[in-house]
Amino acid sequence: MLTDLQIKSLISCDKKIVNADPKKGMKPDGKSEFLQRRNLDVCSLSEQETFTVFLRKNNFLIEQFSIGILYKTRVREPSSIMLLRYNGIHGTKDYSIDGHYGDFHIHRITENLLSQEIYEPREISRTSLYNSFDQALSLFLRKLNIINTKDFFQVSNIQLELF
Repeated sequence: MLTDLQIKSLISCDKKIVNADPKKGMKPDGKSEFLQRRNLDVCSLSEQETFTVFLRKNNFLIEQFSIGILYKTRVREPSSIMLLRYNGIHGTKDYSIDGHYGDFHIHRITENLLSQEIYEPREISRTSLYNSFDQALSLFLRKLNIINTKDFFQVSNIQLELF
């Protein structure tokens, strides 16, 4: 399975978006009139590694969102591994053991979790790096080193340079 160094490398390697659904903006999720989604097919510049980046947000409760990256493995099981996920606040009812639902937070996968055959990123840390979907998205795309964001997002240079 993946080591912590390989996980870090997969997250930080230069990538490009090869397809977006929808091409621009977000589309209704289908579960609720308030939820919107977007999926991005992404690959490393070497085209050796492939990923799916997903964006989910609630237009009514704007602090509720999720932005994540799935690594598409070359094995049957697991066929993908969630490497990293930036989340907003989940709401007033906190079902988490550590109370992270009430804060902006980041989920990460680790070598230790994978060695236990846990494929969900259960290492969770609260963050003050972002406090909105737009801030989280800008930070996330920069962390992933996606080189062609301007082809798929209407983001000004100023917003990108903030992070």
